[in-house]
Amino acid sequence: MRTCVSTYLITGASSGVGAALARRLASDGILLALVDRGPANDLDGVAEICRKSGATVLTAVLDVCDETRIAEFIERAAGMEGRLDFVFANAGIIPAAGDDVFTTTSARELMETNYFGAVNTLAPAARIMAIQGYGGLVAITSISALVATHGSASYSASKAALMMWTDSLRLSLRGTNVSVTNVVLGFVDTPMTHGIAHAERLWIDSGVASRQIIKAARRGVAIASVPSLRNYPWWFLRGSPHAVRSALLARAYRHFH
Repeated sequence: MRTCVSTYLITGASSGVGAALARRLASDGILLALVDRGPANDLDGVAEICRKSGATVLTAVLDVCDETRIAEFIERAAGMEGRLDFVFANAGIIPAAGDDVFTTTSARELMETNYFGAVNTLAPAARIMAIQGYGGLVAITSISALVATHGSASYSASKAALMMWTDSLRLSLRGTNVSVTNVVLGFVDTPMTHGIAHAERLWIDSGVASRQIIKAARRGVAIASVPSLRNYPWWFLRGSPHAVRSALLARAYRHFH
């Protein structure tokens, strides 16, 4: 009898949280479809580690901003075993230091990758899952979607837009047995956060983050705050009056700069 193989698709899989998710999920009976825009050697390295753990691995070097190519890859991955169990829209970028608030170029770039790139990934996956009658969609957003801070205007906007889109998608998928999990991600020890002083004081290991993300995805929770306790200040600020929030953020900015 042929073994039933579960299919997991991860974008931004060559490093950081994406690579940690792939490594943690890799095992016998798992098909991993891994996507990253490159370099190819990094993605190949993660794929090889996952294969040694027993997983079947399919890779693609592409940019999630390319709507056609990512949709085609998702169709291909789903077709290999006739199913698509979980999709992690993890690919994302952060702004260069000092190049966020006053430049439209930065705003467009961040929105294209962090918002439209995730939508390009989740929308075709949602259609497949709705037809098959099960599955889990996971969007990696950010604590920056909760509260905008100095120099985070475009990044916060891109992640907040994704948060609102997934909230609406969840409503549209009611009754289909497809879950939509919004992972509000705090600081994680990845190449993206190195050099950010306050991040280094608060971050957790990418392996710990990946374990919490997978647990939330499999439970099908709507909102998962990772890491929960260390993200509490952002949830507190989100619910605070604007004057209080502004004063606290201004003090924090002076402290870290």
